[in-house]
Amino acid sequence: MIETMKSALLSALKPFNFAIWGILIAILTVAGPFGTYESVTFEWRFVYWSSVVIVSSILGYQAAYVSRAITRRSHPVMTDAVTTLLMVATFAPFNHFLTQAVVVPTPGEGPTFIEMVVYVASISFGILTGRRFIPGLEERNYVSPDHDSNQPRLMRRLSPATQGAVLRISSQDHFVDITTERGTDRLRMRLADAVAEMDGVRGHLIHRSHWVAETAIRSVEREQGRIQLRLTNGDTVPVSRTYKAELENAGVL
Repeated sequence: MIETMKSALLSALKPFNFAIWGILIAILTVAGPFGTYESVTFEWRFVYWSSVVIVSSILGYQAAYVSRAITRRSHPVMTDAVTTLLMVATFAPFNHFLTQAVVVPTPGEGPTFIEMVVYVASISFGILTGRRFIPGLEERNYVSPDHDSNQPRLMRRLSPATQGAVLRISSQDHFVDITTERGTDRLRMRLADAVAEMDGVRGHLIHRSHWVAETAIRSVEREQGRIQLRLTNGDTVPVSRTYKAELENAGVL
């Protein structure tokens, strides 16, 4: 679990996220939503919204990674529900204290803790739900895999018993092993062709013989200079030095 949380923190601290944080903080500080424009000075609005944006983002990554590890992606609704509960447990107390300390002019005013819990739960689940309907952001939406029209083409090649979210693809001789959340199928095809049929699923070549789905990565393990990824099903896959820099740039390592 510690490795999972470390991986989540590294993903949260990617340069792209810093740019997003900066844009959001600037907009929120100038606009002053939720009454902060009237009750808080510009300097304190900057402090308040900087804290809210950065802490909520980092805790969001932590909650999502831990939720995926706990639920093993049994169903996207379950994963998002656990993520929401973790956000409520961690961010709601922080945001309530911060709001009372910075925004509320008179003690006892402002949103109650219960109201803050409702706000955090609603916004968190709303964001998680929205991500499910943006192509490429999440591996699965709320539709059952058996009826998901957005399935990658490779799914059609798998037997009904193993059809599910693809975790990794490994090549051996003239065959590829497709490992899903339900099992493994072997197909006669090239690794490059199999990866090309994973339409809309974000993933990475981590070795000349291995491709993994980004959402299947639970943690990064390092031992005596060797790096391997542990997946949500417990499998470990080696990372080649050839792909190390590319994976670091992508925020995977």
